[in-house]
Amino acid sequence: ELTSDPARLARNQAYVQQTPALALGGPTWRWVQQATRSIARIMRRDQLIRVKTPVLVSSADADTVVSPSQHRTLPFLNPTFTIDSIAGAMHEILQERDEFRERFWTAFDRFSA
Repeated sequence: ELTSDPARLARNQAYVQQTPALALGGPTWRWVQQATRSIARIMRRDQLIRVKTPVLVSSADADTVVSPSQHRTLPFLNPTFTIDSIAGAMHEILQERDEFRERFWTAFDRFSA
């Protein structure tokens, strides 16, 4: 669910196997509760329009962990948001295949310039 790059996935799994303390467990109920509250607050129009700093959201179009469709609504709610939808990328864009990572860094560099 996180990456389509088998080499990076294997590398990450090897790190966790060598150092189990690096492993992530599932979310706690408290984390889910707080994340849900935070998302609900952030996505309110009255909150989004207060953001004045330009924001780049790199959206992994093949993400199955979070819904990329929610990202597409942001520029309609606040024009300071720029969405870069990366077709085919999964959740962890920086752990993805080079073609997706290059797309991310190109958008990042263009946005940061």
